[in-house]
Amino acid sequence: MVERYVRIRQDIKKVVAVEELIPTGGKHRKLLALFEHIKTFENVCKRLQRDETNMADVRLLFDSLVGKYPVMGEHLKSAAKIAHTPAFEAGVVKVINRSALSTAETTALKRTP
Repeated sequence: MVERYVRIRQDIKKVVAVEELIPTGGKHRKLLALFEHIKTFENVCKRLQRDETNMADVRLLFDSLVGKYPVMGEHLKSAAKIAHTPAFEAGVVKVINRSALSTAETTALKRTP
């Protein structure tokens, strides 16, 4: 809806019936800023849906979101409460990146009989 507003704003300003409903000044700037944030999240969501996206890519995407939006850290950091086994997730990322594993990560990645 915000995208549509941005796209047709100049045209709807010409319609007298809705002229007074069009956001102006500060409200318009807030909508534009909001739209930029929405585009950031949309890009991340689309990237997450790609077949070639792996856990290492997901970690990079989530870390970039946390860097830009620190409040998201509670849910997106590698050690977030929502993560079932942070050591496993970190281990998978390190295996993909061919990095050395910690003892906890090695243990988490081992199959249990």
